[in-house]
Amino acid sequence: MQITTESILKLIAIDSTSANKLISDFQALDIDKKFLAERVIWDAYDELFNIRVEVNLQKAFEDVKNGKRELSNNFYKEIKEETENELEKEFLNKSTNTDLAAVREKLEKVIQQQGN
Repeated sequence: MQITTESILKLIAIDSTSANKLISDFQALDIDKKFLAERVIWDAYDELFNIRVEVNLQKAFEDVKNGKRELSNNFYKEIKEETENELEKEFLNKSTNTDLAAVREKLEKVIQQQGN
């Protein structure tokens, strides 16, 4: 899965309604504001990623200490890859849930319009 600005917005949103609103507001920005917003969003993602790597490194070191994992030459690279996979799964789950909720909302509107 490719991580996009919109997928980051979906991940940070509280619920599907606010995710859709964030994305809509983001897409409505003029090009200069959109560029600045993308920088802030991606900086926040980078910070989130770095924090998650640190947390996963601490867990991995604890696993090494307890004999559950071995220290290798690629230890840091492995942890970064595991973190990337972990975040991608979260993005995929959140994105799917948000997309499903958006479809539900649209269906509800269509049903309401047909009932009137």
